[in-house]
Amino acid sequence: MHRCITLIIMPVSQECRRYFDIGVFHASERWILEEFGKAEGEGRRYMRSGYEFLKKRRKYSLLPEFIVRNALKYISYTLAGITINFLTRLPAR
Repeated sequence: MHRCITLIIMPVSQECRRYFDIGVFHASERWILEEFGKAEGEGRRYMRSGYEFLKKRRKYSLLPEFIVRNALKYISYTLAGITINFLTRLPAR
């Protein structure tokens, strides 16, 4: 039996919005991370695994896109947390 894996590649702008929204959710619902913990270290493992996967298959031309997409995901998620923290510190009108 053969298994078929279908990859759905989102446009980068859509991925950024998705990770920004996830970051906003985590920043506004901190109890979830406090209760269930953070996935610290998973990003590094994912990057290492993806790099090894592409290297093993000699898909070197895909490495720059892989790195940029994941950097943008991280930046979007982090920017969301910074934005929420900034907005909650503004004085109420």
